[in-house]
Amino acid sequence: MAASPSGRLRIRRHLDTGFDEVDVNRIGPDQIGFLRFFDGEVRPRP
Repeated sequence: MAASPSGRLRIRRHLDTGFDEVDVNRIGPDQIGFLRFFDGEVRPRP
């Protein structure tokens, strides 16, 4: 799935169906930028 704010809904769907972990990764040089974006824009909040 692409790193975008709409990814939050897809991750939430997996968590709601019973998964207790969802792994995310980024292929490319800007790992820190990806993690900052993910934390601020994509990561589901409780």
